[in-house]
Amino acid sequence: MDVVSKCGAHHVFNHNHKSYEKKMIEHLGTGFDVIIEHLANINLGHDLQMLKQGARVMVVGCRGAVNINPRHLMLPEASIRGVALGSTTPEEWAEMGAAIVAGTESGWVNPVINQEYNMDAVAQVHHDIIHLKGAKGKLVLKVADE
Repeated sequence: MDVVSKCGAHHVFNHNHKSYEKKMIEHLGTGFDVIIEHLANINLGHDLQMLKQGARVMVVGCRGAVNINPRHLMLPEASIRGVALGSTTPEEWAEMGAAIVAGTESGWVNPVINQEYNMDAVAQVHHDIIHLKGAKGKLVLKVADE
């Protein structure tokens, strides 16, 4: 959470704490328009209880089956959409790349690097991605020495 605060987040909530959803809603005074969900098998059921009218949940990651109550979608007339980079068109890749480069050059894209690995540590990188708890920045696999 320190990394997120240092990057400029106005408010930080820990989803591992009990009743974090209630604290978020109390702080906002309302629900969310959009939620980008990275671990739907754990969080999606909670996400659906924090939505505004017409809201969207974009699922970008999931590691297992999901069990939800559809009533949490019905009242706000909300929707869930799956998002995968595998279906991205060449034009979309070019647009995203240009936006990232522009953001990096102007300073609003400034990734936090937790650790860099050489190619001989590929197995360790894979292990760390799966098992490290608490985001502290990007794990970078260097494919060539500078």
